[in-house]
Amino acid sequence: MATAATKTTDREPFAAYLCDAQTIKVMKPITEELGWDAGSIHKGGIANAVRSLSITAAPKFLVVDLSESDDMLADLNALAEVCDPGTVVLAIGVVNDVSIYRELLNSGMHDYLVKPIAPSLLREAMISGEESLNIPTAKGAVSVSTVNKQICVIGARGGIGSSTVASNIALLMSQQKKNTIALLDLDIHFGTGAMQFDLEPGRGLFDALDNPARIDGLFIERAMVKASDSLFILGSEASLNAGIVPDPASINLLMVTLLNSYDNLVVDVPRHIVTTHPNIFENATDVVVISDLTLAATRDTIRILAHLKLTAPDARVHMVINRAQANSQNEVDPRDFIASVEHEIDITIPDDQKVMMEVGRTGKPLLDVAKASRPALAIEKLVNIILGDDTMGKKKKSGFLSKLMPSKRKKKNKGD
Repeated sequence: MATAATKTTDREPFAAYLCDAQTIKVMKPITEELGWDAGSIHKGGIANAVRSLSITAAPKFLVVDLSESDDMLADLNALAEVCDPGTVVLAIGVVNDVSIYRELLNSGMHDYLVKPIAPSLLREAMISGEESLNIPTAKGAVSVSTVNKQICVIGARGGIGSSTVASNIALLMSQQKKNTIALLDLDIHFGTGAMQFDLEPGRGLFDALDNPARIDGLFIERAMVKASDSLFILGSEASLNAGIVPDPASINLLMVTLLNSYDNLVVDVPRHIVTTHPNIFENATDVVVISDLTLAATRDTIRILAHLKLTAPDARVHMVINRAQANSQNEVDPRDFIASVEHEIDITIPDDQKVMMEVGRTGKPLLDVAKASRPALAIEKLVNIILGDDTMGKKKKSGFLSKLMPSKRKKKNKGD
């Protein structure tokens, strides 16, 4: 049996331990494209990885297959024992479950992909992993991570501008970061997510919810409408005769698959869907509630916030007032609104009818038409709040090993 004394210390840039021939076949050309040795792809999953890396230094970037694992947490801890701090790990598996996905990311995994894996998704994940090895971070700097955010946007009233805000949040996130953004417009019949970008939505959303058995990474790749190199939209304009009522499990599967395929997910939630799908927010990291300063919107904001306390207690709620007038021209005073809804106003988007008329006339997003306008600057401030909420004061994630065995590191430090 090898010991720590016999373990070599030279670190290779890349290695993969995969369970099936199909995934190996998909990975080989990508590996060669990135300039890595295809001979570093080994047959066998995480158990083989643990055995091999107990006598050989872990690579800087490691791909490990969890398909044959009976106890992923135990196997990951065994892998952490033989990995060096800072090792970037991309996991592959067959379990398509958002809770597993989040648990793996929280354990320090760079990403998790579900089989069968589309070549484009694997290439993107491997390029992202390679880039993360080469990103310099200033000492003491705060690194803002946008990975795996599910941002739900809902309007307290119809026609309040929530779709416009959702679309521009997605656009700005795609422009600020290199991560890919999916915009999901859940209004099957009257969605305007694609229209905001002067695009046709296609049938992607309708087909996915009408036949959820088709939902997988490859289907998503084909169904999404490309707005830019990093922004993709899923929606539909279903016939009014198509009385589809999507099953809650179908929507959940769709959002899980999108989270597996893209770095961040922005969901435009029509308020009527909350009554039929009360758990629509359960996996949200952030919920943006759009209201205005009217009595009816104030009443419905109170109801939505109460619902969120029950269904998404861990989500960060951002209260946004849209189309705000001067105080004397609002139906409800902002101070009375705050007292009624028992939540501070995080962002106020001022009313600018001239700018919004130009947005509607051109069929382009607000941030493309008038980036320096007051409404656009308010949305930019909102995005900065969303991206910074969970990283304020935290240091950059230091890698796989640092996440998995905190108790062992503490004991070691105590004895130093």
